[in-house]
Amino acid sequence: MIENEDRQDGGRFSLFLNKVERIYLVMLRAVTLVIATILLVGAVWLGLSGAYKISRDAGAVKEAEAKVSSDDVTKIDAAPEAARSEVKSDADPQNAEKAYVKSFAQRYFALYRKNFETYRQAGDTPLTEQDFDSRFLSEGLTALVDHKTPTDDAVSTPDFATIKSQLEALYDAMDEAAKLPLTQERLKTYKSAQRKRVETQVNKTREERYCSYWGSFINECISYGTRTVPYTETQVIMELPKGVLDPAALFGQYQKNYIQTLNERRDESATNAKTEREKILAGNIAGHANVILAIQIIGGFLVLMFFFLLIAIERHQRKIAVTLKVKD
Repeated sequence: MIENEDRQDGGRFSLFLNKVERIYLVMLRAVTLVIATILLVGAVWLGLSGAYKISRDAGAVKEAEAKVSSDDVTKIDAAPEAARSEVKSDADPQNAEKAYVKSFAQRYFALYRKNFETYRQAGDTPLTEQDFDSRFLSEGLTALVDHKTPTDDAVSTPDFATIKSQLEALYDAMDEAAKLPLTQERLKTYKSAQRKRVETQVNKTREERYCSYWGSFINECISYGTRTVPYTETQVIMELPKGVLDPAALFGQYQKNYIQTLNERRDESATNAKTEREKILAGNIAGHANVILAIQIIGGFLVLMFFFLLIAIERHQRKIAVTLKVKD
């Protein structure tokens, strides 16, 4: 009687263990499937994103073309024209290049005379071609032609085709800017402007000779010296109203605006292109790493699937054992 009760208790405990074990196996199976799915999705995503990053070519990134419109050229403030720095060009072009540069200088000077100099006042001295060349070509265009962006590693002279396209773009922008109503209004304002007399006290110094040693016994100066003596001088300037520029100054400000704006946009374009290239190169490296990681995850997925297969086999074996036990 007692033995039968012990057997019944042992059978119940065994059934309880089997039931708990089946629950654990179901939970393990579910967890394994979830993890395997996550690994598979992650591996596919890493593989695809890595392949895309690897496929990108940093060499395909080109600098955006920098352009300056006539509206950019005409943006000036009320300050007088800034002092010009003396920059000499060391370029030594061939005959064809010299002929083009000479032709451009003549056309550029003609543009100035036609659109700007006609508005000079009666007392103004017109610019000669030599003065124009010295003021606007020799000094001004070096900053346009020889500009180096922050990404330029080596100093190199641009080819003639590039120089020609830059000069033609400058000419077109200045020609268009000269015809804008704003420019015409500025020039007409200058032509009718009245200059006013402005006196300015300027502090200066001069060298003065004086007696450094007086001979009292002969009542004469024995030796002389020099000393620096400060003095004030009144300078008279016939000044234009604030914000009014003469034709040459206005032309120079327009040219300065064009070159400065173009070079700023060149620098920005070059910097953006360099940043994009560096980003692509970093993406290439990350892409290789992602592909390798995807392969590793696929390996882990296969190991996990093998483990899941063992669980399925064990579950199947239990079903077979229960069926055989029922038959017995």
